[in-house]
Amino acid sequence: MQPTKKNPDALAGADGAESFSYPVNQHTPTGKGSPALVSVFTSRDRLSKLYTLDDSGNLDKTPGGELVRGHYERRPCARPSDLAELIPTLDTNQALAYGVAKVESGPVASRKAARDGDLLRIRDRFDWKAGPGWMMLDNDPPKGAEPLDRAGLLAMIEQVWPEITAAPAVVGDSGTSHIYRTDTGEQVKGRGGLRLYVLVADARDIKRAGDTLHRRLWLAGYGYFAVSASGALLNRSPVDKEVWQPERLDFAAGAACCEPLEQYRPAPDARNDNAAPISTTVTLPDLSSDERRTLKEIEAEAAQAVKPEQREAYDQWVKDRMANMPDDDGGEALQRLVEAVQNHRLYGDFELIHSSGETITVADVMDAPDKWHGERFADPLEPQYGNDARIAWLNLKSGGRPFIYSHAHGGQRFTLVRSSATIKTQPGEMPRILREADALVTDAGEVYQRGGQLVRIVPGGGIYGVQAPWLRTHLEEVAAWQRYDARAKGWRPCDAPGDLSVRMLANRGGWGMPELVGIINGPILRADGSLLDKPGYDAETGLLLDASTPDDWPAIPSHPTEEQIRAAAEVVWEPFAHFPYVDAMSRGVQMAAILTAVQRPILETAPGFGMNAYKAGTGKSKAAKATAWFGGSEPVESPWSDQAEEQRKRIMAGLMAGPASMMFDNISEPIKSDALNAALTASWFKDRKLGVSEEIYAPTRTLMLATGNNLRVAGDLSRRVLVATMDHGVESPETLQFPFDPVARVRDRWLQYRAAALTILRGFMAAGAPRRAAGEMGSFERWDALIRQCVVWMNDEFLAPVTLDDPLDAVRANYDADPETQKLRALIATWHDIHGTDAVRAATLIDEAKRAMFGDEQAVMLDETLQEIAGERGVINPRRLGRWIEGRVGRVIDGYRIEQDGTYRRAKQWRVVPLNPEPPF
Repeated sequence: MQPTKKNPDALAGADGAESFSYPVNQHTPTGKGSPALVSVFTSRDRLSKLYTLDDSGNLDKTPGGELVRGHYERRPCARPSDLAELIPTLDTNQALAYGVAKVESGPVASRKAARDGDLLRIRDRFDWKAGPGWMMLDNDPPKGAEPLDRAGLLAMIEQVWPEITAAPAVVGDSGTSHIYRTDTGEQVKGRGGLRLYVLVADARDIKRAGDTLHRRLWLAGYGYFAVSASGALLNRSPVDKEVWQPERLDFAAGAACCEPLEQYRPAPDARNDNAAPISTTVTLPDLSSDERRTLKEIEAEAAQAVKPEQREAYDQWVKDRMANMPDDDGGEALQRLVEAVQNHRLYGDFELIHSSGETITVADVMDAPDKWHGERFADPLEPQYGNDARIAWLNLKSGGRPFIYSHAHGGQRFTLVRSSATIKTQPGEMPRILREADALVTDAGEVYQRGGQLVRIVPGGGIYGVQAPWLRTHLEEVAAWQRYDARAKGWRPCDAPGDLSVRMLANRGGWGMPELVGIINGPILRADGSLLDKPGYDAETGLLLDASTPDDWPAIPSHPTEEQIRAAAEVVWEPFAHFPYVDAMSRGVQMAAILTAVQRPILETAPGFGMNAYKAGTGKSKAAKATAWFGGSEPVESPWSDQAEEQRKRIMAGLMAGPASMMFDNISEPIKSDALNAALTASWFKDRKLGVSEEIYAPTRTLMLATGNNLRVAGDLSRRVLVATMDHGVESPETLQFPFDPVARVRDRWLQYRAAALTILRGFMAAGAPRRAAGEMGSFERWDALIRQCVVWMNDEFLAPVTLDDPLDAVRANYDADPETQKLRALIATWHDIHGTDAVRAATLIDEAKRAMFGDEQAVMLDETLQEIAGERGVINPRRLGRWIEGRVGRVIDGYRIEQDGTYRRAKQWRVVPLNPEPPF
């Protein structure tokens, strides 16, 4: 292998071919569909790292530049040889990405520098291609370890991914290796990291497949924990697990070198050039439950092994930081450093280094959110990390606690905290202190009231009940506390009064905190059609919009065109396109479930949704989880119980935490539940607080999902749960593979999918929210008007990529499949055949059934039905039968219903009558 000098000339060309769905085998046949594409970015300025020699002749490195303005284009790379030929031609102002934009080419810019028509390099504008694409594996040697050569890396990967041996791939050296002095011929930087590019059958599975590969390398003994300069544990393996984003740049061009330096990298190797793209879903399956348990044990052991190194790094970091602080007793300053490292909390006096080099405190940036929001900073704990002062991003408009997010070490989030006031405590002034404390806690925005309790918000959207110890700590965070020291004749710092938190919790009815209905992590439509997209608490809805990246939200048009709605429907349906729904009704239910997942926090009531299959392994749980992610989070999973008391407890516990969705998985019996009935048709669910006589309440605005093989809903749930059925029509559906994991796909891009769903709903509302479906779903009127009618409208206007039937048809299907309905239908039919519309007692029906022993066909049918309804060891219980009939009076089945017709000998009489009797002439 001869070293080659890179060519500064760039390739030309672009490809606009669209996506293609491949059959899912280990390798996908060649020659079908559009080729794999890569994105090429050309900046006006240098992107690669710059290497120079300092005055002492030592190698000096300057970080790569930032893509502010430049040009974008898509290029086809159908085979490994195409990519291997492209890489050496890239110049130092060029970089690659392996997701693609919808446009073939055009100007690209950062958000701040963007002009009209510019492409932004953000998640909303880039995606993995549907079909073949390039999965980049980035290998860097551990600190102090010998770098792998190409054969060594391939051998290591093949141990956990053996099929890669025959897969189309490119292997090459990283962009910062093989640097020489041309004046002396000396190699000043040898082999470093490596890149392995694998052509996969469906690029949409890259993120999941990469995460799985990282975990399997750990299982094979190649994982390890590195220790950062501040003592943090960093989960590592031979492949970087942070690179699998479609918009992420790969600085494949190599280094920028100043004379007398020059880079001579060996040419990339193209492997298996004519092989078909490899299916990652087949060859890199998710870890089993046993493998996940083993991985946890391995990681725990590895973490324990580096604890001494971790402690040493942490102690040294604290020592270095303390040396730069003003002299004091060290107690308070030390505690602040501990909070920064261990709990990722930065207090008011903590110093941040802005990308301009300016040093500013946390308190200062919090005092000027409009100035500092979105600004870039160095890593808070390790300012020299990567020699990059732009690695952290400040979010002062999240809707919750402000934070700074650093991309160092795989990403870390630091909460910003500062005391906002001083409260002086004196005996006899507790009412004043209570009022001031309540106001400060309210302003801090972390505590709300919900269902008669105080709750707190934690990062990630969790809702937890407030306990007195936590509240006291929180009081000491939001205020500086002082008490008068008579001996010193002055005010001295102190802790919050010991009983203040208990008094605040007991002050029910006097709290100033707003009532919290729920938390959302992305935009939502209010009832009037306006878009709730401003982070923070929304008084109109009672929702808290807690946004990690509000500046990167996808655009949602206010008046979508038909083309925009149709494109949005394609996006929304993409994760579900490979599920084998048996009919248009099931697809209509699935579309309704998607739209409900987005809007559930706004709707006071909404039906639940069931995913049914005839055989395990069909994908019902995946469909439910992918649906739940449209709400912005993983569903809370809970086993189903056939005990009413246990059902009530589990539903209450789930609703108190305020999840976007709850999922009851693998239900084997027909579902009957008074608690679930109430949770679906009431806006609040109430229960008694454990151990006391006090009642607590929780909003029910949580999407309820259920899955099961031959899933059936019984009784009143038949009109409250809509069921979608899927069937592959094969004996062993568990052996089939999706081309990509739909759950991982939606989880990775849930904001984009949510925006598409909101585009559909906004288009429906802009069209006047037409009522296309007849009737109305009782108890769910607002849901019916928005979600059900929208699904029917989409189908009528040919806006959906598949045929969708009215979701309400699922209620009729439920009743047809309901065991209770089947019993009632059989009883009414046989009863009417025998007695017509004559009035009879339950005992009379039992006597008729006894004629079954003589072979009377009608009596045999009646006996079988009555045994199912009220049979006890072969004997029909008349009281039980009477109560059963009484509970179904008035329900119409096939045009008939049971009515009471007086009494005979103190026993109630019943008769079967047609709903619309024929006139007597």
